[in-house]
Formats: sequence, C-alpha cells, structure tokens
Amino acid sequence: MAVRLRDIGKAAPLESGYSSISLKGGKEFTVSEGVYHLGVNGHTWLMFFLMIFAMIFDGYDFMVVNTTNLFVAHTFWPDNPNPGALMGSLTTWGLLGMVIGGAIGGILSDRIGRKKMLIIAVMFYGFFTLPQAFSNDLAFFAAFRLIAGLG
Repeated sequence: MAVRLRDIGKAAPLESGYSSISLKGGKEFTVSEGVYHLGVNGHTWLMFFLMIFAMIFDGYDFMVVNTTNLFVAHTFWPDNPNPGALMGSLTTWGLLGMVIGGAIGGILSDRIGRKKMLIIAVMFYGFFTLPQAFSNDLAFFAAFRLIAGLG
C-alpha cells in the first residue's frame, strides 16, 4: 500500500510516547513503521551522503576559522602580540548568527516550507561567507560572520 501525502491526517501521541500518523481511511502507523514499510532505496542513500557532505563542510568552515585565528589575529590587532580573548570573538560571531538564524529559520520554514528554506539558507550562507575572505578589520569580519551564520 502506497501512502500519499494527501491521505495523511493529523499526528497523535500514543501511550508509548511515539507519535502515530492516521490516514483518512482510519489506518494508523508510527513513523518507524512508515520508514520500515518504505525501506531504504537509492534516494535514501543519496540524501544520507549529501547530508554527511554538508555536515563535513559546515564543520570544516568553523575548523578553518579556529585554526587560523592565531594568524588572522595579527591582521586585526598588529600591536597586540597575544590577543587571547579577542581571537575567540572571531568564532563567536558565527555561532551567534547560527543561534539567531536557527530560530528565525525554523519559523520561516513552517511558513514557506522546509525545502525552500533550506535552499535560501544555503544560498544566504554562501553569499555572505565569501566577503569574509577579503576582510581587513574585525568589524567587517564579525558583521559578515554574523550575517552568514543567519543562513
């Protein structure tokens, strides 16, 4: 039996704590049962590897900023031989943007859809990450790190 999106009704909590999905015909099933019924196919594996790829690059972005902090700090603070806490702020701006962007993105994805919001977020992040490579001062870098984090 194929489950069509238009056949799905509302989700209801079960006594076991899991949510069930009821079809218009009256049949109920849990999400785990639905995944088991659909199985794992080529599309599932493609999405799995694309998500791994995205997570690697997201982590790589923050790793590069943390690794290069020592070298970049002398560009922003040439008179300070040990900027210490100032270097931590280079990473903090991106994380702050992610917190704010996650909250706003969740609300917007409920309104416009998750796929559209994901595409917008990736484009937004990519567009505002590029100017960071050309920053000459902390304010410019921090501003674009914060804005890119919103995506």
